[in-house]
Amino acid sequence: MAVQDNALTTLANVKAMLQIPTLDTSDDAFLEGLIDRASDICEELTDRKIKDYAAITEFVQSIEDNKIYPLQYPINSVTSVAYNTGTFSAPIWTAVTVDTGYDVDPYSNLINLYGTYGPTTKFQIVYRGGYTTVPKGIVQACEIIVGMFYNTRNSHGATNESVGGASVAWDAEIPKKAEQLLAPFKRYVF
Repeated sequence: MAVQDNALTTLANVKAMLQIPTLDTSDDAFLEGLIDRASDICEELTDRKIKDYAAITEFVQSIEDNKIYPLQYPINSVTSVAYNTGTFSAPIWTAVTVDTGYDVDPYSNLINLYGTYGPTTKFQIVYRGGYTTVPKGIVQACEIIVGMFYNTRNSHGATNESVGGASVAWDAEIPKKAEQLLAPFKRYVF
């Protein structure tokens, strides 16, 4: 089994964190499943896709201050920007040219439009967005979540466990440290 395309860490990193010898492959498939689930959770908590994928097409219903706020960022490349000159049910997409019609702000990752558009103008943007190199904080958050799942795999529903006089307690939810690491990467709606 291989990890999903959106996997935010590797099997080797997780095994090193959990101090599982590289040659011990008995839990590899299970760990890969946990990496996939933890990566999905990280995307849910940040409300966006994190890794760079193939180009996506996004339809923006309106703009504010001649700016388009794409859902996926950072923006890696823009294939096209167009606005609807037709109707909602029969759109006619008119291209906006790069440099004279729009640019991408490298700091905010917004698409700045030049020209006059109404507040309800519909736009179609085709672009690639997401991290080509996932930030270390996101990777660490994913690994923390994998570690929590792995270490509590035999104790579903329990919040503590006692064995031979020793007691261990854990949170039933996503660890706070993982949430704190992901907080700066959360997509905010403008």
